Formats: sequence, structure tokens, C-alpha cells
Amino acid sequence: MALHHLAPNGGSNDRSVSRPVLLIHGATFPTACAAGWRIDGLSWMDDLAGAGCDTYGLDFIGFGASASAPGDPGVGGSETASPDGADDLSRQIELAVRHIQARHDGARVHVVAHSAGTFAAGRCAVRLPAQVASLTLFGAPVAGEPVAGLETPGPAWRLLTIAEQFEAFEARVRGSGQLDRAMFESWGRAYLAADPLAATRDPPAVRVPAAMMAEVRRVLRLGQRPYDPARIAARTLVIQGAWDEVAPPERGLRLFGQLGCADKRYVVLGRAGHRAHLERERGRLFEEVREFLAG
Repeated sequence: MALHHLAPNGGSNDRSVSRPVLLIHGATFPTACAAGWRIDGLSWMDDLAGAGCDTYGLDFIGFGASASAPGDPGVGGSETASPDGADDLSRQIELAVRHIQARHDGARVHVVAHSAGTFAAGRCAVRLPAQVASLTLFGAPVAGEPVAGLETPGPAWRLLTIAEQFEAFEARVRGSGQLDRAMFESWGRAYLAADPLAATRDPPAVRVPAAMMAEVRRVLRLGQRPYDPARIAARTLVIQGAWDEVAPPERGLRLFGQLGCADKRYVVLGRAGHRAHLERERGRLFEEVREFLAG
């Protein structure tokens, strides 16, 4: 696993504001293409660092700047995804949290997770109530009724093309101009460049660990999350786009109601989809999270 870091570069001089924040990416692209991706010269990590936060972004094993995943068949690992990917991933978050605490005199860490990354972040928050200062669940998939036919484990790896990544943005987001096509083309080139073998495939595609997607399959099959929201003690923000088709607002509201923490907030971003941090409404996402972290 790998950690990206941006030191505070502005905001308040009050050290109480200079707090450590850990951002967790979703299932198909790493920090450099998520919270670290600059649009018009500003990324989400830049925004938080500018607000006085020590900002970290975790690349799970097999993503971005991290080493090859243990499940890579090319290095003798399993060809199928882990049966409990959320636990493996939450242990990586725990290692990151403890490393950050060691660098910041034991300060509690604010964890901000996106999409399937919220499964591991939620489990970590339950296990480390004394270490996690707050939890932000952005675009968190929520279980519905159990779905049959997903019992067979999926492959440990997936190949994803730029066309598939483009189609992953909701039709309303694409059709309304909320996704800047020129930005996405630049993003796509960077995404492909992260995999040195991407250009050798036809069509060009990035090899992505499927652990988080396997966890989504398990959640759908069982109809339950890999963590109990009633056991989360840290103050929590549930935030999502009004157009999110992966995590529709009504399901986010259900998750909000199940949270056991006394201090919680629920926010829906209008004209935004599941990947709001790459869309035109990203400024509102950044602002809401920034204000939540400031308490």
C-alpha cells in the first residue's frame, strides 16, 4: 500500500485546524485519479491542504503507487477475489491511520471514503473508535434486498477500458454537461498511463484489483453491509449526489438513520452523480466536507 501526502499550505494558523485527513478511493481508480486529480489546477487533496489539513490519500494494494496485490496470479496468488475483501482493505486503512497518528503525536484521524471504499472505512471506524475522529461516507453503496445468483466468487482482477469508465458516469451527468469531456480525456490518458501494460491490450485497458467489486457482490448477495452502522461512534457525514445511481439518496438516508453516532449529518448534492469529485459540482462537495471536518 502507498500513502500520498500534502502538508497544510494555507488556512488558519490554529493548530487545532491543522488536522490529519485520510482519503480512501473507490473500486476502480487510485488516489492520483480520484482525490489527487487536479481539475483547473485544484484537486480535493489540494483543497483540504489549503484549508489547513495534513492531507493523505491511500492507494490500496494493487492500485496506483502501491505494490502488486498478493492476489495477482502473476506472482503466484489466487485467481479469485478474497472472500472477505472488506476486512483485508480495512486492515490497510488501519495501518495507514496508525502511521499517520505516529507522525502527528497521536492525533485522531478524519477518514473520508468514496463508494466501495466506504465498506472498509466503516469497518475500520467500528474497530478503531479511539483513533478515528470523524467518518465521511461519500457515495456509499447501501444494501437492499438479497440478490440471488452471486454466490460464485468473481475474478481477482478486472480489465477496465476508458469507454467503460466514461459509461460509469450517469447518463444525466454526461448529458447535462456536468462531466467536462476535455477533462475526462485528460483523465483517461493518465488512467491508462498508470498501467504500463494498458497499451498492449486491445482495446487499451487498466488491470484493476477486484476486491472492492467482490465486496459489492457480497453486499448485494447478503443484503447487508460488511459493518454495522449502529456501532460507529465517530461523528459521521453521509454525502452523495442527487443523481447517484450507485447510491441513490433514499438509500443514503436509510444509512443515515441507521448510524449509531450522536453527531451526524446528511447532505445531498444537486446535479451531481456518483463521482461528484470529478464533476462540475465538485466545489460544493469540497465545501461540505471541509465544513464538516471543521466541526
